[in-house]
Amino acid sequence: MPTSKQKLLDGAASLFEAGQTKALEGAALTAPLYEEIVRLKAELDWLKKFANPSAVKQSWLECDHEEMSLRPQFGLLGLNRSSVYYQPEPVSPDEID
Repeated sequence: MPTSKQKLLDGAASLFEAGQTKALEGAALTAPLYEEIVRLKAELDWLKKFANPSAVKQSWLECDHEEMSLRPQFGLLGLNRSSVYYQPEPVSPDEID
């Protein structure tokens, strides 16, 4: 009859194999996600390197976008929200005098 120690020694290799397969499965699941992150970061860096005037960037904003609110859109375009919402008031004739 095998002892507990003998059972452990016989089954030890299978313990490590099971851990490796779980790690490989996890890596197989996360690898495409990391590739997607790298691709999206490269696209974002490419977009940010263009020095477009604010008026052009403002035209890119989508108020009714389903997945992204305006706040992250401002961040991605490098715009200040106040610069878009600001409405200049005309100078009164009293101030001109």
